[in-house]
Amino acid sequence: MSLEQQKVFKANFLPSRLRRSFPIYNEQFNDLIDAIIDAIAAVGGAPVPGAPHVTDTVNEFTSGAGVTIDGVLIKDGGVQYDTGGATQAGTIASAVTVNKPAGNITTLTATNAVDASVTFTLNNSFITTSKAIIVSILDYSGTYGADGTPVVSLDNRGSGTVDVIITNSHGTNALNGALKISFLILN
Repeated sequence: MSLEQQKVFKANFLPSRLRRSFPIYNEQFNDLIDAIIDAIAAVGGAPVPGAPHVTDTVNEFTSGAGVTIDGVLIKDGGVQYDTGGATQAGTIASAVTVNKPAGNITTLTATNAVDASVTFTLNNSFITTSKAIIVSILDYSGTYGADGTPVVSLDNRGSGTVDVIITNSHGTNALNGALKISFLILN
């Protein structure tokens, strides 16, 4: 069965509680199939009915293994990115390199005074000036409030680089802890 033919039939695999939303999920599923067809064509494979790579892609999607397109795994109603990580060495201002579209950075202990900031550079080959970057604090080894309140932001995005800024937003207490900072680069 070709990918085009899969579009209508695969919506029947929805759980019964979701079938009342069939038009929405059917449209999303059809959009995904269209994206798979485009991705296969983009890498030189023709979406030929019965071709092994086309069948494998559809089987991965319907069997629960997911589908990977450009390093992004679509599975179980979510998106999973290829991730990497780095641990800072030297000082809290030392640069780190993570050449993945998503990842975690573990910093050294931040000791910023009240309203003070420290900046370090994230080097990453996926960063361009036209891509959005999401950054957040995944973990802080200090106690929020008693050991300040860390906030992360970004500045000076360039080709392959962005500055990560750690600011203490607490009114009276300095930071005293290491951070695990997560990032995601979006096209």
